[in-house]
Amino acid sequence: MRWGIFVCWSFSTFSGKEWTPGVTNVDLFSAKDCDTDQWVKAAKDAGMGYILFLTKHHDGFCLWDTQTTDRKVTKASLGRDVLSELKKSCDKYGIKLALYFSEGEWAWPGGAPGQNYLSGHTGKNPEMKKAQLKELLTRYGPIEYIWFDYAVGDDGLSHTETAQWVKQFQPNCFVGFNAGSQLGADVRLGEEGHPASLSDNAGAGFNSKHMSEANNYRLAEFTYPILPKH
Repeated sequence: MRWGIFVCWSFSTFSGKEWTPGVTNVDLFSAKDCDTDQWVKAAKDAGMGYILFLTKHHDGFCLWDTQTTDRKVTKASLGRDVLSELKKSCDKYGIKLALYFSEGEWAWPGGAPGQNYLSGHTGKNPEMKKAQLKELLTRYGPIEYIWFDYAVGDDGLSHTETAQWVKQFQPNCFVGFNAGSQLGADVRLGEEGHPASLSDNAGAGFNSKHMSEANNYRLAEFTYPILPKH
């Protein structure tokens, strides 16, 4: 897959903040149009092998036409299944599709807007998590890998169980967790990480302290390589 681009397009695009809690009107996502062919062609022309696309952030807004909630792009002003269009563009240009998925949501039982897993306020709805993953894996596949974001917890479905659930529908889909337990992980994820051998957990950036449980990573992915150190 060589290298790829991480596409984050959600409420935060329009709020100007990395995290956007407390949104009640999905029309905050006010895009009027999109051209997924243009995205994928740009990636192809740059020599990339894949696109990693944000399907749902901690706010619960889904960029596909899910049947699990009305907090979705097809209920916003755009009114289109962006993930479906992106999948067709990926197939057209021969680019692999990978997905980002926030395991928990602030609005689920036990959650609190804007809080992370360190606060202890993590929403739990494991059946919803399983239903959403089943949609993504059976309607938009094959999916090359899933980047699971643990920032607001695992939603009550452990990482071992999550990996098993994914493999049930797509045995060849790699699984990665950006923090928390690494049991069942195929991908070493690193926020603010850097290129490094798979045995060098320092490449996982500030999540390196969570990486000790896994020693069988098959590939690495890191983000924010252009941000200054702080």
